[in-house]
Amino acid sequence: MNAADHVHAQAHATYVPVAVGEDREPPNISNLGVTGRRSGVSKAGGRFIAAFALLVIAGLDYITDVELRIGLFYLVPVVFVAWTAGSTSGVACACVASALSVGRGLIGGHPYSHPIYFYYEVVVTLVVLLSASYLVARLRVAQQTLTRLARHDALTGLANRASFLERLNLELARHRRLRRPFSLAILDCDDFKAVNDVRGHLEGDRLLQLAAITLESALRETDLACRLGGDEFALLLPETDSMSALKVIDALVTRLHRVMSEDGWATSFSAGVGVYEKVPVSAEAALTSADRLMYDVKRSGKRGYKIEVFTASIQGREAEVPAGNAPR
Repeated sequence: MNAADHVHAQAHATYVPVAVGEDREPPNISNLGVTGRRSGVSKAGGRFIAAFALLVIAGLDYITDVELRIGLFYLVPVVFVAWTAGSTSGVACACVASALSVGRGLIGGHPYSHPIYFYYEVVVTLVVLLSASYLVARLRVAQQTLTRLARHDALTGLANRASFLERLNLELARHRRLRRPFSLAILDCDDFKAVNDVRGHLEGDRLLQLAAITLESALRETDLACRLGGDEFALLLPETDSMSALKVIDALVTRLHRVMSEDGWATSFSAGVGVYEKVPVSAEAALTSADRLMYDVKRSGKRGYKIEVFTASIQGREAEVPAGNAPR
């Protein structure tokens, strides 16, 4: 469904870049990655819980002596801390558990006829605990990697289309309840195919990574940048009205052009921005309307942006915002 079928507005387009104030230097491409918030128990919390569990198990092991062997339960805190805090903490926990086991045997005695059997049991226990720690830590890394790849673009580290649509749907639900405007921008690299053809696909990938870093480093924590696919990016700007959207997109497009020029790429970006005071019927409809604005810019000569405000009225209104250079 085209957004024009259910909401109409007039558009205000600007194709002249605005001088931007002081910019933060974008991070190096070699540091590209996704930093996500860890859910559940923190590393410090995991270590504390594991230490407490070790002491409890060691105390019970000493009290029950050889009549009830509970040393196998050392595996529980080792696995737990390896999952929550990583392999280093898991190895440390395994070594502490083995030391406690040795201490219990030396203080409380052991049932073996020769000490060598006792130390053999300690070594085997240590090997089992270290192996479990390593395997669980590796499993945790694999699980985190799969989770990240399921929600993020592998090349740029930005959110992928599925993750972006999920967040956009949440924003639509919030907009229906609070009636606060939000903005959605679609940006496309002009003549990206020529970059691939002339400089190669590796350089094209590097251009996309640099563009992603430039976008993400300039946004608020509440904003979300996404790579929709190919050379097309999307930005979700919650609680952003037409004036703020104009300042943001003008600064971003100008900054992208400056960064590309400094890095030797003769390319530019076209952007379409929808400011939604009336909630779209769906996330896809919002994307379609912003995408249409971006293609309007391409047909008008590229290297610019176009903003359209969608209101609750049948006829829209222009985004009458001065092209100021004050940062958002």
